[in-house]
Amino acid sequence: MQKYTRKEMREIMEVRGFSERTITVYINHIINLAGFFNKAPHTLQPEHIHQYQVFLVQQKQVSWTFFNQAVCAMRFFLTMLQVKTGL
Repeated sequence: MQKYTRKEMREIMEVRGFSERTITVYINHIINLAGFFNKAPHTLQPEHIHQYQVFLVQQKQVSWTFFNQAVCAMRFFLTMLQVKTGL
């Protein structure tokens, strides 16, 4: 699978009219996701996403807003990765 850089993610969000704050938040969520598994984000599988979501809810006990932002960031990242790789 091809690498998907922060720069590319930022550019796609800018073209789509995302606010600077949303771009920053989404990128930070993907960084946190990758850091949790100590792997590049483009190498993660759907089961990793599920494990991370369970961690956020059960261990970190994040707010609904934080959780929703994380899910939206992951969904955006995975969708853009699929578009880039033609999956």
